[in-house]
Amino acid sequence: MEPQPRPSVAADDRRLRGAAAAQPSRVEIARLRGIYKLLYMVANGSEDERETAANALTNLARNDRNRQIIAEDSVEVVRKGTKEKGIPIIVGLTDDGLDPGRVAGAKCIANLACNSGLQEEVARSSGIPPLVRILHESEFGGKESAAGALGNLACNDDNKVLVAEAGGIEPLVSLLQDGPISGRESAAGALWNLAMNEDNRVAIPQADGIRPLVELLGDISTEAGKEASAVCLWNLACNADNRVLIAAESAIPALVRLLSHGESKVRKAACGALGKLALLGENRKEIHRHQGTARMMEMVKDPHGTEREVVLSALTNLALSSHLRTAIGNAGGVPPIVEFLSTGTPAAQASASNAIANLVCNAQVKDKIMEQGAIPLLMVLLRGAPEATAAAAAGALANLACDKACSAEIIREGGLQALCDLLASGHAGCQEAAARAMMNLSLYDDNKTAIPECGGDAALVWVLGEGSPAARQASAAALTNTSLVLLLGEEDELAMDTAAKALYNLAWTEEAKQLITNEPGAVEHLSDCIALGNLNAIMTLRRLAEHEASAVAIAQEGALPPLASQKGALPPLASQFRSGGEAQRKAALDCIKTLANAPGTKPMLSEVVGSDPELRKALKANKFMKKLAKGLAQPFGLRRSPGAKGAGGGGPDEHSAHLETVEKDTETVNKVGVGAREVVNY
Repeated sequence: MEPQPRPSVAADDRRLRGAAAAQPSRVEIARLRGIYKLLYMVANGSEDERETAANALTNLARNDRNRQIIAEDSVEVVRKGTKEKGIPIIVGLTDDGLDPGRVAGAKCIANLACNSGLQEEVARSSGIPPLVRILHESEFGGKESAAGALGNLACNDDNKVLVAEAGGIEPLVSLLQDGPISGRESAAGALWNLAMNEDNRVAIPQADGIRPLVELLGDISTEAGKEASAVCLWNLACNADNRVLIAAESAIPALVRLLSHGESKVRKAACGALGKLALLGENRKEIHRHQGTARMMEMVKDPHGTEREVVLSALTNLALSSHLRTAIGNAGGVPPIVEFLSTGTPAAQASASNAIANLVCNAQVKDKIMEQGAIPLLMVLLRGAPEATAAAAAGALANLACDKACSAEIIREGGLQALCDLLASGHAGCQEAAARAMMNLSLYDDNKTAIPECGGDAALVWVLGEGSPAARQASAAALTNTSLVLLLGEEDELAMDTAAKALYNLAWTEEAKQLITNEPGAVEHLSDCIALGNLNAIMTLRRLAEHEASAVAIAQEGALPPLASQKGALPPLASQFRSGGEAQRKAALDCIKTLANAPGTKPMLSEVVGSDPELRKALKANKFMKKLAKGLAQPFGLRRSPGAKGAGGGGPDEHSAHLETVEKDTETVNKVGVGAREVVNY
């Protein structure tokens, strides 16, 4: 076969490269198949020609359609005797060319990687390791170009990992430490994206990356450098240990100064970093000491401020400290925050709701929030906002519901039905917040009847079986304050078993044990459940018996009556010991031993044990009965309940009003830039 004619390597490539710098020319060059010719030059030209063609492609790649054409075009690679597409050809230049060509290839990759699909294509073409080698081997200009390319590639989550695995973090930090300002800013931009990966948040400080980032916050950098550095610190501060390290490098005063910067994006980045640092108590004090709280108050009051949403998140975290709740309230922060509930975006409404949830932990600030009409506005969000916003609103209402007057207003505004609807939503955050609100509302006698009337009990029971651990926990607490004990008497075995599990998890504090035992019908229904062989009821009774007064009440109310029945029926625990399954037998035995801890139970226990040979044998009767006769406080074989988990999952919330503060976990977005500057060398 005769060789096919090949495009010649154009002698006027400089004119082509210069024309590619203008937007209309970029389109015309693509239409005339100029991209194909340039790729052929990169694949087959001399070193100078490859560099020049790559620079022209860099300019063309500022247009997204051209990026696609570059990636899809195939040209023959003469030395290999094969055809390759554009990205492998350009990656080959960064890998096997001389330094000017490699740098030109890095610039081109930076612009191609502005397309998210091509970020993956470059990685599949093994384009990341050559860029890391440029960081190690080239002059500062080449390192800057490689950093820009890696930063754009790292917009892809998988590439964040690949850059780190290729050893890219340490040379980026070295450039951040020692390079010219433009190079340091490019490195900060790359680390901005890499720091969105959890492992990289550990690796960057280990490479001593925090100090040079803080230095870049100062006057030495441009606006872009300040923004990149602040956002990188924002991402690094997602790691709790890094919050300490960043503060130790005096980042807080530098970030507070940037809150007064003329550029909104710089203010936003600084505020985001401070908000994340404010998750640490000592950092909140430092932020306040450097007037950060006051400056944020000015920002949140500015109706034209584009960074107000991030400010709300920062204020939410500052309000984790009681003295800062007071400071925010006294500085007039309540009206603009409440205003966001009706005027902000859904994300801003969620941030405002979270801030309110923390601020109402202060009684005086709570009154100011009530005066601004927050509850009706929160109810609107509860009914019609996106799920994440509705969950935040429910969290604010949950804390407000700890106050009797606020609770009454929530009920008047139709809060119970709206909360029931959220419980059924299937959204974990909505369920958890709504269940917590129900739990606090159920503290007041008027609400205890209103909750079942609107279907609240059914919704809470459903969450007990289907919700997240936190939602189940709060639902169990709400039901305990209303009708959980009544569920033990249901014929539905699932409802009975669920109620027994919930009571087990709730019976954690001494106060809770006594509260449950004193609830009318609690011991009676548990005894009935034990008679049916319900293991969770036995375990619950044993846990309640660890409280002395509860143990006496259990014995008195029939869980261990004397064996004097005309019908000859055994009491529930002894019956389960004799005829239950292995788990029931062991649990019943442990429960009887635990009950012996209370002196008031000993006469009945002595009669039960003495009248049952098998039980007497299992309890090592002689030794056990001697202890009972002597009234020793420590029963034979007593074991305390386990740590924080019970039959149904996580430990319980308290039965009293439960205020819960919110740690606002703000997120940043990947930094996507055109990477390389236009290259025009006539």
